[in-house]
Amino acid sequence: MPTECTSTAMTFARVDGRAVVADFDGRVLTSDAGALLLGAIRSA
Repeated sequence: MPTECTSTAMTFARVDGRAVVADFDGRVLTSDAGALLLGAIRSA
């Protein structure tokens, strides 16, 4: 089965007035990004 990829950026709630955006262009990577997704799921 082929991998499904997206290049669409995901936006999250602002934190202290700053935008929180996850994009998938492959430039800067972090292992902490999963915490953003879990937080968004918990508040949904």
